[in-house]
Amino acid sequence: METEALEICPYDPNHRMPPSRLQYHLASCRKKNPKIAKKMANCKYNACHVVPIKRLKEHEVNCVNRTAVDDGPATRQLGSLDPRPPGPLLLLLLLRPTRPQEGARPARMRHARLPR
Repeated sequence: METEALEICPYDPNHRMPPSRLQYHLASCRKKNPKIAKKMANCKYNACHVVPIKRLKEHEVNCVNRTAVDDGPATRQLGSLDPRPPGPLLLLLLLRPTRPQEGARPARMRHARLPR
């Protein structure tokens, strides 16, 4: 019988659990330790990576879950000098109005009638 490696809780080092339960444990332990939770932050590449806020940027640069895709044009700031045209989703986000126009009413959802 092979034992599964145990993960250590970032909120309480005495807590050890299998990786399959870590996400559930972090949610409950965060609620039980609000003072410690205020000083911690989640990695944007893996929500189970909880590190002190002061070390977050360093962690994200060296995170094992970071991929080359994360450094692609979609994650760069707008206005960068990327020779490729933006994808259709980015165009939709850029072209949608930010505020409703004067006199515009919100669209109503209409449901299709079912045959009787």
